[in-house]
Amino acid sequence: MISVGRPSRWALVRYGTALTGCLALSACSGSPESSTTVPPLDSSATQAVTQEPVPSASASPTGLSPQGLSTDRYVVVSVPPGLDAAQRGALEGYVAYDQVTWDIWFTGTGVERADAVAIDPTLSVVRKNYAKHPAGQTTSGTVRVAVTSVVITSQAPNLTAEVTVCADQRGLVKYDADGNDISNPNTLQGMREMVVVMSYTENGWKASDEWQKSWNKCAV
Repeated sequence: MISVGRPSRWALVRYGTALTGCLALSACSGSPESSTTVPPLDSSATQAVTQEPVPSASASPTGLSPQGLSTDRYVVVSVPPGLDAAQRGALEGYVAYDQVTWDIWFTGTGVERADAVAIDPTLSVVRKNYAKHPAGQTTSGTVRVAVTSVVITSQAPNLTAEVTVCADQRGLVKYDADGNDISNPNTLQGMREMVVVMSYTENGWKASDEWQKSWNKCAV
């Protein structure tokens, strides 16, 4: 984790395609796959950074269990075990971002909330694509998300992480302003595998980039 789907979640949605919540509001500006795997950070090097509380404006998750990270229409099915402090912080930031962007797509409102969970280039993409979003268009249903990995990709102070997820969007339906079902099964109602780059800032972990890895090839 846009209406729901990506490469540009919002761009796809405009043209009858779909994206995912995090997965639904921003375009993919990154490469199709991560080219570098960085070993997990030494916890002693990042403890001071990762133990800082995330601002309440961007920290909707209440715990690291799937249940604690879920809402009525955004269900976290699984998270990786054994995450260290930095990885847990990145995961919480990711879920906050994904929930906010999915809510924007579900309701067609609230784009200003993206400021608390994303930074450029992702934030600019969210704003730009929301401006093109047809008035009154909404999405209903529940998205189910399996978090498959959280990999720290750079050291402090420029701490970043890549969160890989599989989003089950098969239960989603998109409606136009008149209530007509305009869902495209080929782009909205499928299994979308995404990578979201999370960057640590003075205000906590925020999404800074994302791209789609596969369509209907991952499992939740």
